[in-house]
Amino acid sequence: MDNVLKLDIAATNAAVKNMSVAQAYLSTAISTLDNASAILRKIHELAVMGANGSNSDADNAAINIESEALIDTFHKSMTAAQFKGKEVFIDEPNAFSLASGGRASSIDFGVGKVDYDILYDYTNPGLTSLSSGVKYEIKRDLTGPEKAAILSRSSNLTADQLVKGFQFTTDAAPTGNIGDGTITVNPNGTNIHNYAKGSGVQRFDANATANGITADFKEGFLELEITENFELSDNLSLRTAGNITVTDGVVFFTDPNQGNKVIEIGKVDDTKNGLNGTTLRINFHKDATIPGTSDLKNGDFDDTINEVMSYRETFATQNRTEVRNGFISTFNDKDGNAITMGAIADANRTYKNVTLAYKPGQAGTAGAGTVRAHIQTANVLGVETITNMEIIDGGKDFKANEILLIPAGNGNIAGQEITITGVLNGHTHTLTVANTSNTTANATWGAGENGFYDFDASGAPAVGGARLAYSPGQNKLEQVVTKTMVPNPGGVIIDPETGQRTNDVEQTTYSTRIQQVVTGSTYLGETNLTDTVSTGYTPDRTDKVPEYWSRYNKRVDFGQNFTLDLFPTDAIKADAGDQANELDAASGTVDTSARTQISVPTPTEAQMAATAAGSGNDDAGLETALNTVQNNMRVEVNGGGKLNLNTSEFWFNNPAGKFGVLHGPAAVSDVFAGKAGQFLKLDYTATGTGDDYHVAGYIYKVNADGSPGGAPIIALNETGTAVNSRASVEIPDDANYRFVFVVGTYDKTGGRKAGADMTIDNIVAEDPYIIGTGAVSDILKAVHFENNANAANPNKTLVAKVSNKDGTTVLTDDALINMQNFDLTSEPDGPYMLAPTLNFTTQPSEGGTGSAVVLTKKIEVVQDR
Repeated sequence: MDNVLKLDIAATNAAVKNMSVAQAYLSTAISTLDNASAILRKIHELAVMGANGSNSDADNAAINIESEALIDTFHKSMTAAQFKGKEVFIDEPNAFSLASGGRASSIDFGVGKVDYDILYDYTNPGLTSLSSGVKYEIKRDLTGPEKAAILSRSSNLTADQLVKGFQFTTDAAPTGNIGDGTITVNPNGTNIHNYAKGSGVQRFDANATANGITADFKEGFLELEITENFELSDNLSLRTAGNITVTDGVVFFTDPNQGNKVIEIGKVDDTKNGLNGTTLRINFHKDATIPGTSDLKNGDFDDTINEVMSYRETFATQNRTEVRNGFISTFNDKDGNAITMGAIADANRTYKNVTLAYKPGQAGTAGAGTVRAHIQTANVLGVETITNMEIIDGGKDFKANEILLIPAGNGNIAGQEITITGVLNGHTHTLTVANTSNTTANATWGAGENGFYDFDASGAPAVGGARLAYSPGQNKLEQVVTKTMVPNPGGVIIDPETGQRTNDVEQTTYSTRIQQVVTGSTYLGETNLTDTVSTGYTPDRTDKVPEYWSRYNKRVDFGQNFTLDLFPTDAIKADAGDQANELDAASGTVDTSARTQISVPTPTEAQMAATAAGSGNDDAGLETALNTVQNNMRVEVNGGGKLNLNTSEFWFNNPAGKFGVLHGPAAVSDVFAGKAGQFLKLDYTATGTGDDYHVAGYIYKVNADGSPGGAPIIALNETGTAVNSRASVEIPDDANYRFVFVVGTYDKTGGRKAGADMTIDNIVAEDPYIIGTGAVSDILKAVHFENNANAANPNKTLVAKVSNKDGTTVLTDDALINMQNFDLTSEPDGPYMLAPTLNFTTQPSEGGTGSAVVLTKKIEVVQDR
């Protein structure tokens, strides 16, 4: 009980303190209300004075001015009154709680807001739809689509401004709408199309026309918007219909006057895309062109050739031959009988691979080289005679009547003389060597052979009594010495780059083995001796390169011309062998010395896309010197049929605080004839493979002598991380030009690693196309409307306008959308309201007409509230 009593006392003390605060809050509220009431009484007096019908205009003006100042003060008092940082008048009365002390329940209190809009316009009902040229105030936080709808129709606003309480005025609807069917959505002038609830996407007007306009609308736009009662549930879109094709927002027009060529004329605006109540805008291209009018050679890089970058010598193996004179062809035996010469079957060879010796003491010059043959013999009545001989190697420089001897080891014919009876001069002989297989046996010490080896039983070197002894009949031994590298016992050292041990030591081991002696030999036939000979040169490395383009695989210093060796453009598929003219047959190298050289201009450093402050330019100085290079620069046609330029990946050798830039390699087109007004257009991608890309594409005039005729005219110039886009440039004059592409990279991160890759495709130089009546009319025919909400405003106005590139509206029209079978849109929950005027709903001077009671009655109503 004691604790409960203490808690009650503490709570009561706290309640007394809270009640003091509550009393002060209520006192502030009462004072504010008393002050506001006094202001109303003064305005009431002025209202009575204004009812005096004898007042002059000046009197009425003074009364109105004083009353307006008083009511403004009243409004400020009722909205700005605060107590300890909180509004005095709150949306929900009794929203504050006050403990009453002890264990009693709390008391709710608070002063609600007073509604005085009947007297002074400061608030309006919520709206879900908007109209053009009207001032609104935002009642609650908006969603992203709600903000987008406002931004697409209200100039000079940002999303950050669109907060609760902000007032804005939507852009006024275009004036001077003709509405006579010239460019109406319904040319009959009734401008009515009915849409049933849930009917889905509806094509708006299949008969729209744009009569009366003749201008070229390149860089202009066609814009359609619902200007009255537009809601987030309203969607406008451009869809494929008739001569209009829409693909991913890109608009194509099939022009019957151009042979039904499909022409890319524009693109749906990314922001004003017609969705969620926004405006639908089709931006017309500046560079709309007529397909098929380009005569730029190989702009799609389909025509390629494998350019030989280097050659290698090729070799083949062939039998070694020798042209000889005095090559033995025929023999007589010892009895003077002719020996049959020719091939002998292996099974019939009595003696194989016999080496015939030259008989000493003969007059004249003896033959040179080895004479070898197979011999077949026959045994008749115990007498062995030579019947056939097969020459293996007939030697050289022998003469007829010279005598050779059959060596020992050849049976009973050993020692016989055979006489040379015929030789060949100019004979080409294929050199061979005999294949033999030796039979071996252990070597042994013979009778009386005693002694010592110079090693011991393990094979280790030895002296004196430590030596190993040998005696007759024992196998003969020989020492075996083996040397290997092993880890250092004192500690291994590893090379950090290779991972190999660097301080290994040599270790020697000893052993013995039995000596072997040859005991016999078996002839296994002949093996031709061979030589490796050159068969010429073949391409070692080739690059797939485009015809009519030349490559520069070096660094490019912007602001300085670079010298390019033109690729021999006659070395094409139709004359592929022409490339061989650049082969130096003696050395197997590519000789490019005869190629024509040109000087190619480049943009200045200042013209290129800006890099961060403090970065180096692309001069090959310290800040852009290269350290480790991953691969080589290259320009080639990739597998996708696109021209590919790659800087390689590398590391800059930058000092601290420098962010290197490198440009190169480059690709340069052959000269092409350009016409003034044509557009050069191309597809391109660029990707930073080590860091950001930094790329350029441009044309330049070419004089008759091949020299540059002016500064670069830039089509592409940017830096970033990745892009897939299209670029164009207008040709200024009738002249000859070259196209140049330079890939580059920028070390934006300062990490020193850099590199970039770039592709080019579909380059054309096409005649300009006039976007006029036909295209605009067919776009209007392709406009679709959709609203699948359950509730909508019943009537909406659609306005179309066509503008030139400077934004000047040349034609506008409106049409009515009749929303039938929809429930009416519920307004109280809308995010907008009509912006209050902050003015009297009835001024005091209006009482002079006998209606003084109107204003005084309103004051009395507010006093009661």
